[in-house]
Amino acid sequence: MMRLKTNAGSALLVTLPVTVIFLTVGSQILLTVQQFRSASARNAAWTEALCAAQSGIDIALTRLNSGIKTGFDVPNVTQRTGEGGSTAEASVTLDEMTIGGTASIRIRSSGIVQVPGTDHSTVSSRTGAGGTVDRLRQFYFYRMDNAPVARPVTRRTIEVYAVNNGVGWKYAIETNDWVRVQGSSAYVDSYNSKDPTKSSTINGIPGQYDPAKRQQNGTVATNSHNSGDVQLVGKFYGNVLTNGVNLTPLPITSSQQPQNGQVRLTGTVNSKFNEPMAYVQAPAWSSWEVYPSGNDLQSGDRTLVAGLPGAPKRYQFTEANRKMTITLPPGQTSGSIEVWVTGNINNGGIDLAKGVDATIYFQNGLSISGSSIVNRNRNAASLKLLGYRASGSSAININGGGDLWAIIYAPQHDMSLSGGQRLYGSFATKSLVANNTVEIHYDEALGNGSSSSNYQVVSWVEDSY
Repeated sequence: MMRLKTNAGSALLVTLPVTVIFLTVGSQILLTVQQFRSASARNAAWTEALCAAQSGIDIALTRLNSGIKTGFDVPNVTQRTGEGGSTAEASVTLDEMTIGGTASIRIRSSGIVQVPGTDHSTVSSRTGAGGTVDRLRQFYFYRMDNAPVARPVTRRTIEVYAVNNGVGWKYAIETNDWVRVQGSSAYVDSYNSKDPTKSSTINGIPGQYDPAKRQQNGTVATNSHNSGDVQLVGKFYGNVLTNGVNLTPLPITSSQQPQNGQVRLTGTVNSKFNEPMAYVQAPAWSSWEVYPSGNDLQSGDRTLVAGLPGAPKRYQFTEANRKMTITLPPGQTSGSIEVWVTGNINNGGIDLAKGVDATIYFQNGLSISGSSIVNRNRNAASLKLLGYRASGSSAININGGGDLWAIIYAPQHDMSLSGGQRLYGSFATKSLVANNTVEIHYDEALGNGSSSSNYQVVSWVEDSY
């Protein structure tokens, strides 16, 4: 009987090594893909951590410029879903300090992102401060208190120093756009209501402007960079700051009327000014005093009673076309009040009692005569007129003669002065046009006061430890 030959054994000997080779190559490919996937996830987490840290900085600056110094943290936000899903968050700290004589705020924002990977909640912590940490890439497998974490995380920290360019009412005039003081007899100078060597007692009231004690700090500042926007014909006892507009200084005693591109002043011209003003925000009140006759000042004059210092009474009106008489709290010699006009203040007038500090917000226009606002304190710091707009711009018109002691801060409003007003304080608006014999006397004492916050970054460093 004849036997058949078979190659089954030989085929098996060939198949098994080939299979092993394919399995080895396949496993190596899978391992390489997994490594690349892990590296890609870590790189993504590294980038997302920086984005989270930047978000913390942005939120902190926004809240600071709204006058809020708490609540900066960015809550957990899901970045990816499915396998390897992770969350990103930012932890923000804030420290106030003085650097080189300048008040500053240090903001530290740490972006923290989970790195896709193995659950480490059951892994025992190593001894030693910080646990297992890749210092270069900041991948933390344990919390800094040496406790294990469920997932590894990457952390990136940004440290920012910011200064508030809105601190203090620093200038006699400040604008974001054009400034035109066109009357040849107009002038701007300064005094200091808190310094008896730079002010006088007049009619029994200390701290009054005295031309014999004139100071030369009546600075005019504009953020405009268009030469046609800066026309300064009067006399300026102080400096002129522009954002790129070059002016030729003339002596203050010059009889020559300045032409375009010239200015008579005692100080210097600096064309490198750039401090855009922060907008005023509408009040976020939840309640206010209910006036018996309604919430408008159109049907009749109103008497508003102030609250105690530090606890102002608040009033809201839709329009203010009639007179506001603001009085002290009963039996008190000082008080404070806040008034919010959601529409216009139009020729109604204000009579502010001595001893009362008033802040008045207005959304739309302000149209008054210089004599219709009576500030019996004869001190600009006691009356703040703050203009805001939801959108667009509006106008402030002050006409006629008279004396006005006030701070006007309205970066979205165009301001026009016509007549022989004498203004004492600080005036910051979108634009300003002054004709005729306007006098603006800046009170240097306001430089230590507080205006709307305008924090700007002066240093930005990403930690690399």
